[in-house]
Amino acid sequence: MVPLYSYVDKDYSVSHNLTYTDSDHFILRAEATDVIDAESPGRPSVRLISKRQFASHVVVADIRHMPEGCG
Repeated sequence: MVPLYSYVDKDYSVSHNLTYTDSDHFILRAEATDVIDAESPGRPSVRLISKRQFASHVVVADIRHMPEGCG
């Protein structure tokens, strides 16, 4: 089975406009221009990770748009 995504690093995500800031917003976008075929390593995708681990945490997010389902 071909993977649907391929995690990319910060430099790739910035240079391909997958992550950027606009005024007081952080934008995290999905790559939607490349055609993915059976030989592809998958659609470029961004993964947010922390440099530290926590036993408990709270995340507060004001999400304006969240895609759902396939695509």
